[in-house]
Amino acid sequence: MIRRIISTITRSVIFLLAASQPALWANESTNNAASSQPLKLVTMAFPPYSFKTKDEVRGITVDIISEVFKRINRPIEIDLIPWSRALRNIKLGASDGLFQALHKPERESFMDYCQEPLMQEQIKLYSLKESTFQFNGDLNSLKGRSIGVRQDFSYGDTFDKAKKEGWFNITEKVDVRSLLLLLNHKKIEFVIGDRYGVSMTAFRERKRLPDLAIKPFSKPISAVTSYFAFSKANKLQHLCKPFNQALTRLKKMGTYQKLIDNWVEN
Repeated sequence: MIRRIISTITRSVIFLLAASQPALWANESTNNAASSQPLKLVTMAFPPYSFKTKDEVRGITVDIISEVFKRINRPIEIDLIPWSRALRNIKLGASDGLFQALHKPERESFMDYCQEPLMQEQIKLYSLKESTFQFNGDLNSLKGRSIGVRQDFSYGDTFDKAKKEGWFNITEKVDVRSLLLLLNHKKIEFVIGDRYGVSMTAFRERKRLPDLAIKPFSKPISAVTSYFAFSKANKLQHLCKPFNQALTRLKKMGTYQKLIDNWVEN
């Protein structure tokens, strides 16, 4: 009798395991398929951090992001779109991740920020070399002055607040090249921009604008920190931990700085 009971229980367990195995295989297959699908990442065109040559997206942060996701074994696709559209895509879940984003509390409702900083960007004021203006870092000295800035771009809370309050005569353009053209033609007095971005753009424009001669003021406008963030709508916050670990390791190994140095003009 006992043997028959044990035999019956054993057959039942085997049957249940066999019945559940396809479901386990299906779940594993689904997870593997999800991890093999490229994550759709977006940012804006912002040389030398991110820009497109022909059909290839390149740049400092593009290289860093590509290396990070390579190390966590997740394929990615990167597209460059206007910043306002990039934010909307993340909010709606049309894109999986966004990089070079400043941390803003109002964005936390639709973005999961990864804590490890992606870039520390120093924002500087530029003028023509012939300018005799002296800038000591005090924004009050720029009141009423004509300044060129990038559309949809933040230059730090202090400058952004002063701009909103109407301290300056602001001209907005979608790229640094357009701002440098205005500066060269003396349509504006100053350009504000990231030290790498403005320097590289000016360097690349030397053939078309041989008379362009600009200078940065030594006192920065601000220093801003940019991050990578996932779309909350797509529930990818679990990837922040491996992302942070991989990015931290890149910095400790020196690979991070090498990727930057590859793009910076000496």
